[in-house]
Amino acid sequence: RKRVGAMSVAQAEAAKLSEDLQKARKEELDLIGAEASQQIVFKLPDSEDATVHALRAIIAARCFDGKLLGCKGASSLAAAPPPEGDAAPADPPAAEVDKNKPEVELRKVTEEAVQLAVGYAYTGRAAVDDGNWEGLLAAADQMGMGGLADAVDRHFAEVGRLTPNRAAEVLSAAHRHSAAALKQRCLAVVDADWAGAACPEEGGFASLPRDVLQEVLARDSLRVGELAVFHAVLGWGKAQLAREKAAAPAEEAAPAEGAEGGGGE
Repeated sequence: RKRVGAMSVAQAEAAKLSEDLQKARKEELDLIGAEASQQIVFKLPDSEDATVHALRAIIAARCFDGKLLGCKGASSLAAAPPPEGDAAPADPPAAEVDKNKPEVELRKVTEEAVQLAVGYAYTGRAAVDDGNWEGLLAAADQMGMGGLADAVDRHFAEVGRLTPNRAAEVLSAAHRHSAAALKQRCLAVVDADWAGAACPEEGGFASLPRDVLQEVLARDSLRVGELAVFHAVLGWGKAQLAREKAAAPAEEAAPAEGAEGGGGE
């Protein structure tokens, strides 16, 4: 049964890749007809200003929810301006054909992760491991690659990957990078082993952002006692206070030194 399920996933990925590559071929011909650049460049200012080059047609067909299709440039990725008052949401302006080489800036993502994401766009295969999964989630989120996020989710679906003491760490990353399937997987682990997931001695819930902890506790499916919830919130509060105290000396050091210097004069 497990083999049949795995085959169906592989078949679905192959069908999606085939469909997208047909779109890529049409886009390639359109780019040639428009005498436009066949290249796209990803600029990574947070990774020593590295750049990653890729074939524009494949990226247009496989990434950014198709917003680059039609020989459009990077401006087509910008969100439409929010409506004013009670006005209806405005449609984004029609993006014109961009004959230049589009440059897309990605923040807080490594060159390795973007290279792997581009490789996934070409092949439909991703080598996810315990060292690169979070970088791949970041790339998938910014590049609009739901299939890559699903590949990370399947990595954690393997037996022994998503242990209770890792649930909080992975849940936080899944929330940050909008990986819905992985987030639900983490919540299922939390529900199955609350004590193991909370594990304050190893971080656990104490390391979660406030909004993620609130979401964990507000779910109707939560089946734990009030005392367990109280201890989780108490542990988070103590950890948050410690984080704030650790940050305070660095912020107060400069004024203190200035005051001592003024007294000496």
